Amino acid sequence: MLDPFGLKALATSSPGSPDVVLCTLALSAPVFVFKFTAYFVAVPKALQETAHIDGVTESQIYRRVIMPIALPVVVTTALPEFLRNSNELFASVAAVDPG
Repeated sequence: MLDPFGLKALATSSPGSPDVVLCTLALSAPVFVFKFTAYFVAVPKALQETAHIDGVTESQIYRRVIMPIALPVVVTTALPEFLRNSNELFASVAAVDPG
């Protein structure tokens, strides 16, 4: 059924194949972007300005100031998305698996 669209490889894909992984990431990306954007906008600019005054580079600000503050949003986004994706993966394997 997918052959006329050039997607025959999707019909025979295993759960760990790159096309299945890319589709799963494409479905999860909007959730991550939405939550992370909302969280990073709320981080006070004074923290970044203070770090600049102390002579910290942009990458160090991100790694040592922003990411420790953002750990709660990373965990609360990654864990539910991981569970949702694993449930979808198991459901698709069960639907496609002939045995």
